[in-house]
Amino acid sequence: MRLLVVRLANAFLRIFFRLLYNQFAWAYDTVAAVVSAGLWNQWVVSIHPYLDEDPVLELGFGTGHLQAFLLERGIQTVGLDQSRQMATITGRRLRAAGRIYSLVTGRSQYIPLSSGVFSRVVATFPSDFIVDPDTLSEIWRVLAPGGRLIVVPNAWITGESIPHRFSAWLFHITNESPPSEKISSTWIGTLVGRLSELGFLLEQTILKTSSSSLFLVDAKKPK
Repeated sequence: MRLLVVRLANAFLRIFFRLLYNQFAWAYDTVAAVVSAGLWNQWVVSIHPYLDEDPVLELGFGTGHLQAFLLERGIQTVGLDQSRQMATITGRRLRAAGRIYSLVTGRSQYIPLSSGVFSRVVATFPSDFIVDPDTLSEIWRVLAPGGRLIVVPNAWITGESIPHRFSAWLFHITNESPPSEKISSTWIGTLVGRLSELGFLLEQTILKTSSSSLFLVDAKKPK
């Protein structure tokens, strides 16, 4: 019974998030804040110590919070996203903040940017595009030697408040945050395997905050 519930929930979520990322992009921030008990933006920007060299390419920039965070700190960054609705929202946010920005609408499987120019490529809570062999080959191509791919695929909510407990339960039943000991059996295991095959040097880290933990994959392209 539980397996059936999980499958139905996952099918519903795939449709829901597809709509949320496109036709209903205007509601994305609200939904993300609700399902994460207000932690979503904190998660996105918590990886900034790993983005210590620019230029940075962000895949799937969404509503642009990480783009805004990086530009505010003077870090040269480019955003790539397939959703025109997200590009409109992010462009509006960055213009309102007075930022000069570079956003590209396109697919990660065919990154329309030059080879070997980025010191960092980052993707926070990406969909399954991140395990596509074409995406990973393109990431390898645009990274400079010694550059790094930073991926945050999952988070665990560890807070004890009622909103935190509800969000943690929701993430668990939809398999958005599987038990850490089962990471290798999820699509994250596929990601790690394919990165290794390409020649990336891998480190896997758990980042802890006051109310959550994030799983981070740090993949370095050898010099």
